[in-house]
Amino acid sequence: MSKSQAMTLLEAFKRGETLTVFDAFAKYQIATFSQRLNDVESMGYTIARCWITPPSGKRFMAYWMA
Repeated sequence: MSKSQAMTLLEAFKRGETLTVFDAFAKYQIATFSQRLNDVESMGYTIARCWITPPSGKRFMAYWMA
């Protein structure tokens, strides 16, 4: 891969995407999402997050650029 996964994640957030761990893996093959998220935040970007609870009751976190 020519560009880093952190940069791929940052570009997605800059486009206004809201991502979950599953989304990041399915769309961008980012298996180490939390580490790449930390990389983006260490670059000075603020990433917002909130819990989502669908009807199935299985909670997951969604992330977007604040």
